[in-house]
Amino acid sequence: MKQEIRGIIITVVVLVAICILILYATHPETFGANFNKFLHHNDTCSLGVYGTAANMTLTGGDSECESIRELSVGSDGKTVFYVMTSEPTGNVMCEGDTQDGYHYIVRDTGLFNIVGNDLCSWMLNPTQGFSG
Repeated sequence: MKQEIRGIIITVVVLVAICILILYATHPETFGANFNKFLHHNDTCSLGVYGTAANMTLTGGDSECESIRELSVGSDGKTVFYVMTSEPTGNVMCEGDTQDGYHYIVRDTGLFNIVGNDLCSWMLNPTQGFSG
């Protein structure tokens, strides 16, 4: 009797694993992004832009902040962003979700919000680059 129950449990676990693999194989972009959100849904980090009042908060993982910092290295070898240790402030310029499934909020308190607007444009079109 115990061996039969054990056999049924093993069969169910194997079938569930196969179903998950099939889902991932047929929809990797959706399944992968949702699984990533599930694993890292509470991780939040904030990046400031050197020399400005603009900042960006990302919910979904510290690794995304690090990736953005690495992408923001200028021709002089300096990065445009720094990791903020204080609570971000400013008017919300835009808010949305990246293609990778991370949620972002851009804030700025500058006089004309130029850098904040530039950040918003960059988040909508990441291939255009961000100059800071």
